[in-house]
Amino acid sequence: SLIDAIESIEPSSAFAIGADSGDVTTASALDFEAFGATPHFTLTVQIEDSGMLTDTAVININIIDVNEAPTVDPNTFTVPENSSNGSNVGTPVTASDPEDDSLTFNIISGDPDNVFDIGTTSGQITVANNSFLDFEDQGATPHFSLTVEVDDGEFTDTATIEINVTDVNEAPTVDPNTSTMQKNYTNGATVATPDTASDPEDDSLT
Repeated sequence: SLIDAIESIEPSSAFAIGADSGDVTTASALDFEAFGATPHFTLTVQIEDSGMLTDTAVININIIDVNEAPTVDPNTFTVPENSSNGSNVGTPVTASDPEDDSLTFNIISGDPDNVFDIGTTSGQITVANNSFLDFEDQGATPHFSLTVEVDDGEFTDTATIEINVTDVNEAPTVDPNTSTMQKNYTNGATVATPDTASDPEDDSLT
């Protein structure tokens, strides 16, 4: 019978061999990108018979690249209410690809009114419809939860981007009024009803 063994592996112990079958198998994960520009292994394999006689051979193994899915990172941004259309929201969404493929970004859910847009190559979210960015109209905690997809042309990944709308102090308004009065009013007499005024943030008015 013959006994197979791997005498040496360069650059690392990434493979094993069946002592009886001679099958070479992986002993650890193989990452094309982690091994440099031209991942290559040189194995010295020894075979031994029952009479203790041996022979060796060099087995060269080249690792080929396969396309792997990109990854996109979740994040949370803030945007002031009433921001003008085209305003940037936070920093660009970050994503990476093991093969450094070109990536495209899209908002695929969480924005039915198209309040936001995203740069297809930059990942920068911008305001597209600021009519929905009214802090007071959006309730107690104005918030958007977008699902952003990144695509390398074959595989995709998604992440949740949270956007919180922040309040901005807005000017109060006072309503115009017209009143009439007769002559000879005494000092302190009421000549008109109080002017009505309002403030978007319900601040105290003077």
